[in-house]
Amino acid sequence: MTTAAPALPPTKRLVAMTSRKRNTIEATCVILLAALLPVTSFLTPPLCQHRHAIIINHQPHSTTVMMAGVADLLYQEQEKIIVRRGELEEQFITNAKPLEAPVIKVRGTGKAGGFGKSSGGGGGGSKASSKAEGKAHAKVLKREGVVRIDNVISPDTADAVREHLYNLRYQSEQEVKEGKIQPIQRFADVLLKQNRCDLTIPLGNEIITKALEESLRKSPVGVTISAIFGDDAILHEFSCLMSDPGSQRQNIHPDTPCHEGKGPVLYTCFIALQDVTLDMGPTTWLPRTHNKEAHDAFKDSMASEGGGDSPKDNLIKTQPAVLGTLTKGSCGIFDSRLLHCGTANRSKDDISRALFYFSFKSPEVGYPGNPASIRQELGNAKVSLGALMDDLDLYGKGKGSPLIDKLGSQMRSFLTPQCQHHHAIIINHQPHPDIATTVLMASDDASSLLQEYQEQESIIVKRGELEEQFITNAKPLEAPAIKVRGTGKAGGFGKSSGGGGGNKASSKAEGKAHAKVLKREGVVRIDNVISPDTADAVKEYLYNLRYQSEQEVKEGKIQPIQRFATVLLKQNRCDLTIPLVSKIITKALEESLRKSPVGVTISAIFGDDAILHEFSCLMSDPGSQRQNIHPDTPCHEGKGPVLYTCFIALQDVTLDMGPTTWLPRTHNKEAHDAFKDSMASEGGGDSPKDNLIKTQPAVLGTLTKGSCGIFDSRLLHCGTANRSKDDISRALFYFSFKSPEVGYPGNPASIRQELGNAKVSLGALMEDLKLFGKGKGSPLIDKLGSQMR
Repeated sequence: MTTAAPALPPTKRLVAMTSRKRNTIEATCVILLAALLPVTSFLTPPLCQHRHAIIINHQPHSTTVMMAGVADLLYQEQEKIIVRRGELEEQFITNAKPLEAPVIKVRGTGKAGGFGKSSGGGGGGSKASSKAEGKAHAKVLKREGVVRIDNVISPDTADAVREHLYNLRYQSEQEVKEGKIQPIQRFADVLLKQNRCDLTIPLGNEIITKALEESLRKSPVGVTISAIFGDDAILHEFSCLMSDPGSQRQNIHPDTPCHEGKGPVLYTCFIALQDVTLDMGPTTWLPRTHNKEAHDAFKDSMASEGGGDSPKDNLIKTQPAVLGTLTKGSCGIFDSRLLHCGTANRSKDDISRALFYFSFKSPEVGYPGNPASIRQELGNAKVSLGALMDDLDLYGKGKGSPLIDKLGSQMRSFLTPQCQHHHAIIINHQPHPDIATTVLMASDDASSLLQEYQEQESIIVKRGELEEQFITNAKPLEAPAIKVRGTGKAGGFGKSSGGGGGNKASSKAEGKAHAKVLKREGVVRIDNVISPDTADAVKEYLYNLRYQSEQEVKEGKIQPIQRFATVLLKQNRCDLTIPLVSKIITKALEESLRKSPVGVTISAIFGDDAILHEFSCLMSDPGSQRQNIHPDTPCHEGKGPVLYTCFIALQDVTLDMGPTTWLPRTHNKEAHDAFKDSMASEGGGDSPKDNLIKTQPAVLGTLTKGSCGIFDSRLLHCGTANRSKDDISRALFYFSFKSPEVGYPGNPASIRQELGNAKVSLGALMEDLKLFGKGKGSPLIDKLGSQMR
């Protein structure tokens, strides 16, 4: 399941050093990183570093949207390692010059498209000259990988767009803070999130339409992209990058890999909404690195035998670099394969840098290996460049913009998440081994980003292995002996799993008894909450759904975020979000929530107004590694529980299959304070964190088929390595319920968008399942299911 913090993307190798002389430094960085990685969703695998993440502290409306607890603190520690690499790369680049607009000579136009100082004004000459101008810019773009075009929107338009987007950012922050929406519904992920955000933009506002008309139709931008991809190019991203003073330099990276014999995948257009000065963190591009030779060098971080620079560091040192010190309304268009990075905003005047941007995808490409920063309806519409240009042509003639208006109305009528925490990924599941290797970037010459993500994961794995050595006292989690009239141990289901739980009074008493254990220990086991037959049927259905979802992603029909949530150590793990469209899923809910003590246990703490927060299935295949210990949500002084999650085993979980490890009674402030303290004692002894892990009793989720573990999201826990001798995948069908007193809990939810937006209460769901059990259907579930279909 997803955890407390926003995802940290796979950046470049965090501690890659330039020579063997740096081995001591590297080892220190590895140890530091390994000691600071307890929260599971930190290292999810987005492939594009300039995208992806969430807001913290922008200047006009300084607000922290994401949780400021455990996850934030540890994430900040992780970022320090990345920042060091960025600072090292900054020292390498000594030859950077401003990106200049080429002199394009086409009849009827002048430099940089002929707009001169009358930016955005009156077209670029005749249709023939505009086309020729586009071809001329495209020639530079194909050769260099980046081209600057000046005055693509007017200064007045830039000012109006900037004001609109910062107001939208503030509004979005407030809605997230108040729990009305999740961050994923307004923001994409970005590397080094502190003082950076990537705000996805809805259509329908007049000023946004005007900016599109000026940039795509009146300036050479549209014809430049069309000259390479044609009018069938697909709008892939539509967003605004904002980097505030204090934002750090990113590591150099490409956005998509470079494959032998393959052409460009995406072209992205960054439009400056203010003058971008050198101290405001302009984008750095390395021209002519959008080729296989440069990518091969970039992937090679090994120092030479003589202790010289690695091919990667040598490339960064010797390749000419250009800086996006753009004037207001000007743009840089670049090939997604080009090496580049965002730099640190050290603005002396405390100015935030905003880049309004869109990208277009080759019509020959399905999923490009880059989770898109775009509102979901807009991404799903697959709007072509030609259709958008035609619509903008009508708009320019005063005839409206029917396509944009239609898309805008869809966005207003539905809260649309760009579910960045769902961009994750399946590798090697057992029922369908022909889908081996990752859906994101599967090929023999997979991108440097994937390789370096794997290297990054190896550091996390080392920390997990160390924690495994610390825990020597783990015992199986046992179901408590609950004695209530009319029931027996673990809810009285005995071996007749899924059977009734006694009368209403005894069921309620049983729920209270389990809830007492849950509140004290932070975790409780309840046996036989679904029958073995139901467990088998659910598992078969979900693995088939996984295979189908993999295929749809692989064929480019959907993005991974539409089917999968992110999980730490993604190799051989996935988190499959579940639609309410199958009777077997409804049956499993009826058995677990209504017939077993699970529903009354959660209700005994949160009441019937508890909100369904997650609905998914965790699958860990043989070869999946042990995670680091972590909580899912922080622990705040004087605050109660936030979420309760119910893991239901769809097969017997043996010790070698990677059962969940829980540390009971660590769902409190005292334990969390110790867990956050990774500093060794002055005498060289264990840090409070390591001492806690070593001394705290641990329990293992070696559950029998159909049994469950319910746990408090604040409890320290982790998934362990699946080393199954019989090559068996471990599947946990799960759901979580959120306290009705909590807004956004600090944990991006693993749930289908329609289901999450519906805010289904436990009471309403139990009533619906009661009807289902009487053979009267399930109107609520059926309605939600019809939306998912």
